[in-house]
Amino acid sequence: MKVKQRSVCQTCRTRKLGCDGKRPECSQCVLTGRRCDGYQSDWTFVLQNDHSSRLPSVSKQRAIRMMMPQGKREVNVPLSLSSLPRNRYQVTSAGVESSFVPGLVLNPTRPPWDDLLGLVVECYIPEDEMTSITDFTDSKQSRICGSWLAILPKILGKSDRDCVLRATIKALATSILSHNPQMGGSALDSVESYDVAIQAVRKGLTVSGYAFHAVFIAAIMCIALAEIMFPDSAIAFAAHVNGIGHLLQTQNVEQYCSGVFHALFVGFRPILIVEAFRYRQPTFLASDSWIRIPFSAHKPSPMQSLLSEAAAIPSLLQQIDMLHDDPCQGSSYGVTRLLRYLMAALNNLENWEIRLRTENTEPHYWAVSLDTRVTDASSTDKYIWFPNITMANVYSHLWAFRIICLSEITKLTSLSPLFLDENQSASWQSDFNNTQENIIALSKQICMSMEYLIQDGMRLFGPASTFFPLQAAYRTFQTDKLRQRESIIRIEGIVDRLVKKGLQSAPHIVFDGRDSVQTI
Repeated sequence: MKVKQRSVCQTCRTRKLGCDGKRPECSQCVLTGRRCDGYQSDWTFVLQNDHSSRLPSVSKQRAIRMMMPQGKREVNVPLSLSSLPRNRYQVTSAGVESSFVPGLVLNPTRPPWDDLLGLVVECYIPEDEMTSITDFTDSKQSRICGSWLAILPKILGKSDRDCVLRATIKALATSILSHNPQMGGSALDSVESYDVAIQAVRKGLTVSGYAFHAVFIAAIMCIALAEIMFPDSAIAFAAHVNGIGHLLQTQNVEQYCSGVFHALFVGFRPILIVEAFRYRQPTFLASDSWIRIPFSAHKPSPMQSLLSEAAAIPSLLQQIDMLHDDPCQGSSYGVTRLLRYLMAALNNLENWEIRLRTENTEPHYWAVSLDTRVTDASSTDKYIWFPNITMANVYSHLWAFRIICLSEITKLTSLSPLFLDENQSASWQSDFNNTQENIIALSKQICMSMEYLIQDGMRLFGPASTFFPLQAAYRTFQTDKLRQRESIIRIEGIVDRLVKKGLQSAPHIVFDGRDSVQTI
């Protein structure tokens, strides 16, 4: 006999909808504008034996909640990081798995919804970074761009009008769990949660002054991350990222110097700049004020510093596209100027790497042979390993930026006979006669670095950060399909593994060019 849950309001019970039991009105009714008809009388639970003293790693309140029957939980525990035991969730090649936590009894057919935020953080942020981000303060900055997730508990402590952020966190969590039925996830749950979250965000847009609230901006970012868990979400992802960019520009740049908004800014900035590369459009983040002021109180991480060097390149890509679309509008001066700007961008990237190596003399990466760390036993190639995910992201993106610059130089030199005299054209061709070889070499380095980023300990952040570099490498190999067939197959295998981890948009990102999305 199925026992009715007392934490479901009468309206949701009648309509057979999911209900979070919030009082006096549940979130489902609030978000949909329905009248909440309230609840039946509450259950009262008395534990016959208090076993919580035998669970030192779990709070007493959490222990009581976990020992209650699944349909009778009434303890309302707020979303927090501290309530989640470390390393409960593992993101493997088979998706999200639940590791054993002594003393906890979980119903395998239903995810622990009280820990949605903890689940998202644990599944997304690499395990080696968890210790450094859980105590985020204004005076400390995590090394990885995904650390903004760790400040969500702090944001939730503020006003979450109409539960917008909570709805989007649930959408992100269910999108992650949807690829692991053993944890109670399902595709239907993820779609329903996503729909509720979108309605909440739309409602938030109609509230005066709320659109720029930290809660609202974080909510949009959660939705954007959820998009990459769906198979074909390019348009929606781009719309969310574009919306974040517009919202950031509505405030003075000084807003992002410290505190919560600084943490959100450094989390969103990589995605915005990578999207500028993808659409080959200038970004406001390339201006001096947006590069300098947000990091006036905090030293930028190596990844943020690299992005500052690369932020102006998308503007050059737009100009090159305009030249290709209408060569008649080009000139000898224009072609020469673009070539010199691209050369300068390459030199800036090279000088930046020299400075990075000067500041940190420890090895930044090294070659490794096939061993227990590498799970692809079918491959006999060597791999590139890194001391941490920061260096892995830095170099995979640095190589991608160089590939783009070199590829555009190749395009321009092929056009140079139309605008330059014979001597000038021959000079450019001579300077870059090894360009294609350099591009291939950089692309292979990217492939060799992927094994580090997609290992299980990198959670979802590491695999998701491979999209942009993989796309750059794949485009390179596609220009010479016959000779680079092996490299193409290798990338296809990597993408297949990304899909198995739950990143369903990976094929559209890596293979479809501008019709795809990417994230860092």
